[in-house]
Amino acid sequence: MLAKWIAKETGAKIVFDGQATGASANVKTNEIFMPCDLKEHNILAALALLMHEGAHLKHSKKIPMDLVKGMVSRNILSVMEDVRIDLKNFSKLYNIKEFYDRLITDHVHARKDEIAKQDLLTRSMINTILRLEGFGSLGDKESDTVCSNNNVYNIIRDGYYAIENNDWEGVKNKIN
Repeated sequence: MLAKWIAKETGAKIVFDGQATGASANVKTNEIFMPCDLKEHNILAALALLMHEGAHLKHSKKIPMDLVKGMVSRNILSVMEDVRIDLKNFSKLYNIKEFYDRLITDHVHARKDEIAKQDLLTRSMINTILRLEGFGSLGDKESDTVCSNNNVYNIIRDGYYAIENNDWEGVKNKIN
């Protein structure tokens, strides 16, 4: 039922893909791809993924495709946009943050050891999303220190405000 509402709200087609290992959205075709192997205990996490990807389709199309160049810059822009659309989602339904909390429990905290092996940039970006969305952190002291010492939380926050206000030069300045 909620998947139908998300599809209606975003105008998206929801595709359940047996090859998908996670959720994704294609803003060009207006499709949300979801894995087929969703387990019943993960339904709240799956709904959070649907809401997240649906928000990308509804809100992310305005970002110029050539705004930034390079993988690191695109990843930083992605973090800014993820936080922006998740904060928008938190005001859509009164309990949506509970869905996200389940997603984080099932897909982030359950993979803490695997995430700890990732590079510092990846861990720092995950921590930044968790902190700015009100979910605490991974408890990764190295990435917490790097983010605090380099003003990362404020840079990402200023960046998503710039996106919200279509201030593309402001976004580029925050990323560079």
